Amino acid sequence: MMPTGPFLELENFSTDKYLPEIKVPVLLLYGTHDAFCNVNNTLQLLNAIGSQNKELVVFGNAAHGLMLEELVHREVYHTIYAWIEHGKVPFELTGS
Repeated sequence: MMPTGPFLELENFSTDKYLPEIKVPVLLLYGTHDAFCNVNNTLQLLNAIGSQNKELVVFGNAAHGLMLEELVHREVYHTIYAWIEHGKVPFELTGS
């Protein structure tokens, strides 16, 4: 079944013009086996965000559902908690 109504309006919706307005800290997480997002688009997103405090953390052996992936989920949660506490990832990731 195809979406109708407001969902069809989202097909051509772009957040690009709003990204420079983001001034809060941003943490992007990316899995190297992600079939939905590619790393180039993720880097473009990171670069377009207006925040001075922004970071991309790449996880090897992970796909789109990082928090659900058995091989990396603990490292993902550790990264998120550390980033919230320190405003950055204060350690080198071993699984990337």
